[in-house]
Amino acid sequence: MKHLNVGIIGCGMIAFATHLKALNNHPSIRLMAFHNRTIEKAQKAKEKFGDDESIVYDHSDDLINDNRLDAIFVLTANDTHSLYAIKALKAGKHVMVEKPMARNYEEARLMVDVAKESKKIISVAYQNRFRDEVTTLKKMIEQGDLGEIYTIKAKAIRRRGIPSWGNFTNQSIQGGGPLVDIGSHVLDLALHFINYPKIKYVCGSSYQKLAKTPSKNAFGPYDYTSYEVEDSAFGFIKTTNEITILLEASYALNTLNEGENIVEIYGTKAGALIDNHLSINYVTKDDYHQKTIKTDDIDPTQAMINDFYDAVINQKDPLIKGEEGLMVNRVIEAIYTASKENNPIFIKD
Repeated sequence: MKHLNVGIIGCGMIAFATHLKALNNHPSIRLMAFHNRTIEKAQKAKEKFGDDESIVYDHSDDLINDNRLDAIFVLTANDTHSLYAIKALKAGKHVMVEKPMARNYEEARLMVDVAKESKKIISVAYQNRFRDEVTTLKKMIEQGDLGEIYTIKAKAIRRRGIPSWGNFTNQSIQGGGPLVDIGSHVLDLALHFINYPKIKYVCGSSYQKLAKTPSKNAFGPYDYTSYEVEDSAFGFIKTTNEITILLEASYALNTLNEGENIVEIYGTKAGALIDNHLSINYVTKDDYHQKTIKTDDIDPTQAMINDFYDAVINQKDPLIKGEEGLMVNRVIEAIYTASKENNPIFIKD
């Protein structure tokens, strides 16, 4: 198999938790270059996942211009996704960027435009698409097992789960709070199940009601005095083919019904629920029916890396396309705008 030489920009928590392990596990991917603002983290990544030919770069531009590299993974904070990705694409590299694609629609649009101009792949790390319960349900939908889908509920709800590390509560760096962070994952799943249709309009509300008051928190104490983002957000999304998506995301909410990446789909033949497991329900004239579908426990990040490798080597689209990451950003931005203006936001193209 042909080798894919990869560089990493951003050697922080998310890199070590998921991407670096999966990249290192692929037999035909070599981690050849590392950069991080704190250079010691890049050195640690090289020592653990690199080889004798790997280089730790003090400056991101030097890594981006390394002619040995085929692809660059941008695993930094949201405010630099667009900056690094565009530079990498212009330098002739394929790009995988951490979710969300960017802080806002305009930054994401520029990334997609440059990818098209450079004829390079840009993909977004929405690895939950590769979970077995997701791929199984997607096949069932394509086979018509659920009938016509007309409504989807998508939830990423924490009762008190405010991150106490990183930049997650910084508006200028992140571009938003739970809607951008955990909400983007479940919004991508909802849109993926219905093949990313065009959006007609978006309504929404975002709130900062609880996080500025200190309370018990699943991730430990955080600086509530500098909390800048919403602590909950809710969206109503209507597609041009008349499907409704109800989106909920929170870091802090007075609820007992919490959970992330929960998707419930309503179809004319059956309904489906993904909440760690995949359940199908339907009704006959004689009885109510519910069954749990057996699925495998796989590593979705590894599957995403495998898909990205296959796309680059075989010059085809990855499962997660840049245009889809762009749509997620557009819907999220529309929810924030709708909340601020107290009006629906119509998507005209």
